[in-house]
Amino acid sequence: MIFIAASVVLAWFLSSPISVFTTIENTKLAMNSVDKKNNNGLESFEYDGCEEANDCECVALIHGMGDSAYTWTKTLTASDKTWDKPVYFYAVNLPGSNESKALEDVNNYRVSAMADLISNNLPSRCDKWTVVGNSFGGWLSIKLAAQHPEKVKGLLLMGSAGINADYSKVAALFEDPSEENLKAFQKLAYAKPKSIPSFVYSSLSKRLKSMPVKEMIHAQTKDDFIDEDFKNLKMPTYLVWGDKDQVCPLDFATKMKELNPNANLEILKDCGHLPQKECFKDFAKNLNSLLKVEGEQVESQVNVQ
Repeated sequence: MIFIAASVVLAWFLSSPISVFTTIENTKLAMNSVDKKNNNGLESFEYDGCEEANDCECVALIHGMGDSAYTWTKTLTASDKTWDKPVYFYAVNLPGSNESKALEDVNNYRVSAMADLISNNLPSRCDKWTVVGNSFGGWLSIKLAAQHPEKVKGLLLMGSAGINADYSKVAALFEDPSEENLKAFQKLAYAKPKSIPSFVYSSLSKRLKSMPVKEMIHAQTKDDFIDEDFKNLKMPTYLVWGDKDQVCPLDFATKMKELNPNANLEILKDCGHLPQKECFKDFAKNLNSLLKVEGEQVESQVNVQ
């Protein structure tokens, strides 16, 4: 009987690895008291570590293009002792990701429009939020802070896109998410890429082709670059960058630091494009540091960890 059950599970995994991954992640989140919600077509995962605390920090987590809120599973399921303050986490799935509805008007995939959408869907738990964004999610986070500064008290940006730069190499990989291109992207994204079976890449390719990735890429205009927005931000901001990030390389962080000298630049050794997954302890350390700052501007500094 056990052999039959194991065979069924193996067959399921081989035929639908993404479905198996989703089931495992959902189970893991549910077992750690993370609630799955859907508001106005946007799916989110929310964890309330502030139930009996007056001093509550609300943190919004925004994932990158072609990714999902599952990128924050380690964050959402971490022990409360990981955080120096009680935290309420809100991890949104961007339109077209997982169970979030795709947008009917492709123009609404502009970062300015999606930033408004996220702002309108932030839970009422807090008036002000610390916003954490990775990659394209960093771009959205900056737009959110620029367009709704009254809601954002701090920013933590990891491998953020958004500055006026050449994205053609990475964009080409997303526009044609073949197995070969996904393998190439993984080498760019991770300091230590893991070996992934071909059938998993095949499933990932099908998933990405079903998502509005091309629409997001082509919706952006030169007016959507964040150079001027970032230059004018006043809230405490951390730039957390893996020194092995080849998707949004360290040069991006250096330019952002030049645009806004008050931002803290934290360089993570032997880390790639996804610190929340590959270098979680360093990510958590920096989030705790930002949360301590609260409404005060941090002293400018550059640290290598």
